[in-house]
Amino acid sequence: MTTRIACVVVLMAVVVSAGLAQTNGSEKPALLQDKGLQLGVQIGGLIGDNEQPSERTHIRLDNVTDRLFDTFSPRVFLDLGLMDHVRGQVGAGFGKLIGKYYTANLVPIDYRFMVIPYYARCFSPYLYLGIGGLHYDVSAGWISRPFTAGVATTGWAAFMPGGVGFVSQISDRLALDFNVGYNVIFSDDINGVRGGGNDSYISGHFGVRLPLSGKTAAERQQEELQKQLAAEEQQRKAAEMKAAADQQKKEMEAKKAAVDKQLKEIEAQKALEAQKALEAQKALEAQKALEAQKAPEVKKPAEPVVPKPEQPKVAKKEIVFEPVYFKVGGAKLAPSEKAKLDAAAKTMKENPDIKVAISGHTDNTGSRLINERLSDARAIAAKKYLVGKGISGERLTTKGYAFDKPAAPNTTVEGRRLNRRAVLLEVVK
Repeated sequence: MTTRIACVVVLMAVVVSAGLAQTNGSEKPALLQDKGLQLGVQIGGLIGDNEQPSERTHIRLDNVTDRLFDTFSPRVFLDLGLMDHVRGQVGAGFGKLIGKYYTANLVPIDYRFMVIPYYARCFSPYLYLGIGGLHYDVSAGWISRPFTAGVATTGWAAFMPGGVGFVSQISDRLALDFNVGYNVIFSDDINGVRGGGNDSYISGHFGVRLPLSGKTAAERQQEELQKQLAAEEQQRKAAEMKAAADQQKKEMEAKKAAVDKQLKEIEAQKALEAQKALEAQKALEAQKALEAQKAPEVKKPAEPVVPKPEQPKVAKKEIVFEPVYFKVGGAKLAPSEKAKLDAAAKTMKENPDIKVAISGHTDNTGSRLINERLSDARAIAAKKYLVGKGISGERLTTKGYAFDKPAAPNTTVEGRRLNRRAVLLEVVK
């Protein structure tokens, strides 16, 4: 028996060494690594190891169907993870030991501890050791021989299973389970003969195992990965929305700064024109005072008033200028609007005695203060363009009306477009 136990130990070492030679990396964790409850169904065989060694050699080719399949042993078990690399397993089965002088029907029920050195999807080796109870029923074999006196041919005996195996995963919810073991029975009555030592048998099983819990470790890992990806996608969208909001805020601030700068330039231009007008008025008054001092007062005789013949009045042709339109929030002249002012400049050059009043207007978007300044800016922009075309600034006056004089209702996009304008009107004396 010592030699046989040594063979089992060698076999265990070979299985573990073969497992260590495999790669233990996998895209998903092995099914054996899942700590949830698992069900196993196996089929195998039992070979007796006791005082009758001939029982392992009596199965010949001429009776293989009668004897070999009689030794098949099915087994079912429930398996639960206890801690990392350790599982607990309760199982039950039945089988038959066939010897030269006896036949024993066995019903083993045991609890095993499994130790898994490492996990891999393709090859997860394990060692097991357990304790259990064995119900046996012994009868005469194919060659009859009297049983030892006092042997109990039926009853229960304690036994201790131990061995090695490995699990090879087929899918996330199905794996193959192979094991081979040596089972020591704490009784010498299993074969009907007492020989001074306990009986035992060798077992080998293979089958499948599948999880009974709702989700396997691989499925939970996949679910966690999907949650992580969803959280990252949500963070990415939030970052994009924040970046867009920040960009919009910067654009609004830049636009506001540009409008403020334009309004300051308009105010500076107004102040400069007012200063020039004041200086021109003072110079004119000084010139008049100087001329009054130099010229002696001479009383001229009154000239007779000769009535002039009345000239026929010629109907004056009304001059109409096209309105100049602007974009939202701006006072910059578009090329199409400059063409209108070019036509107005030509008309004023052809009629040097007319003066023009330029009024600026806005739609009702925004505050009154901004629209007042914007309407002034539009009127001044039109004036500056006409002055650049050779029209004297003294012939042009400007005034902003904000949104007080709409040309169309501000309830539509087209109406608001028609209200963003500068209007040129001839000043009639």
